Amino acid sequence: MRKPLGQLFLSLALSIIGALVLMFLLPLLGMEPSAGTKIEAGLLLMIVILVVMYAQGALQSVIANRRFESVPAGPREEGTVKWFNSTKGFGFITREDGDDVFVHYRSIRGRDRYLLREGAVVTYVLGRSGKGPQAEDVDLA
Repeated sequence: MRKPLGQLFLSLALSIIGALVLMFLLPLLGMEPSAGTKIEAGLLLMIVILVVMYAQGALQSVIANRRFESVPAGPREEGTVKWFNSTKGFGFITREDGDDVFVHYRSIRGRDRYLLREGAVVTYVLGRSGKGPQAEDVDLA
């Protein structure tokens, strides 16, 4: 999921490109708009694209949070964040028995899923991936 500032810049860039394309397409479609009409059409397109992009981001957030409803029920464990790379979106949690468990940002609850700090205490459901144990439904304790 994109971060809000990146989403804003992407929306703005697409809006500007869309407005420019619209200004060049109108004459090809046989419409000879005045300068005022071009500006109004461009602004309208920019607004529509911004609204669509933000709605898409909000929908992705809702879908990501609903994903936890399908997590298999199991005993919750407590562990400590060993390290977490917010740029790459993954890290490791140390279990109470000392073993490490992989954690991916998609398995972390809440909006701040990139903000797991070293030493933070978390609870999670232990799952398995093709590479070994993986923390699912991770929440700050």
